[in-house]
Amino acid sequence: VPRCSLGRSRRNMIIVAMARSGATKICMDLAEKNNLQFVGELTATNLYDSTRYRKDKDHETNFEIAFDPELWTKIINRDPSLCILANHAKQYTLLKDADYVILRKNYVNCLLSFAEYRVRNVRNTPLTQEYLSHFRIFIYLMLDSFVGIATYCLNNDKKIIWYEDYFPNMPTEYKVARGQPRIMEIIDSEIRRFPHAKGLMKDLLVKYNV
Repeated sequence: VPRCSLGRSRRNMIIVAMARSGATKICMDLAEKNNLQFVGELTATNLYDSTRYRKDKDHETNFEIAFDPELWTKIINRDPSLCILANHAKQYTLLKDADYVILRKNYVNCLLSFAEYRVRNVRNTPLTQEYLSHFRIFIYLMLDSFVGIATYCLNNDKKIIWYEDYFPNMPTEYKVARGQPRIMEIIDSEIRRFPHAKGLMKDLLVKYNV
């Protein structure tokens, strides 16, 4: 795990990532290595129990995210003792200040991993139209994130940590997600809305000698 020394006395450590790229675990390791407090994902939904993500119950890391107003203020004010993960919509607006970017070598696997994660947690629940509509929005936002991150990284030099290098033995078949035709139909249709994403991925791999 690299040690970062990019103006830590001036601001917090910021990690920009596409969702489902292994960023939570990587950030936990980065924070420990650099003697920082990892606070989790930068989203106001984690301020209240009624909306916060319960990663302590269903995420691979079991990392619990819970902000209070005091911690939220420290995050926004860039407290230098904190490590922040920006992996939600429009996170690419923080790329200029990002210490690291975390991506997969195939962005589609982020989508499949998200689908697997969601389907696994509702395996015995019917996939209602409302659920599928919400799922489509998330897939769209993930693709939008990838395009924004990739475009910036192609035109600016950033330190990228690749999921496959950090987790070399992690399986990526995503059989549960692939076994859901309605889920796969949504993923395929949203990918078609971003036909340029494939070329961006290819160019990224070339630029960063992956």
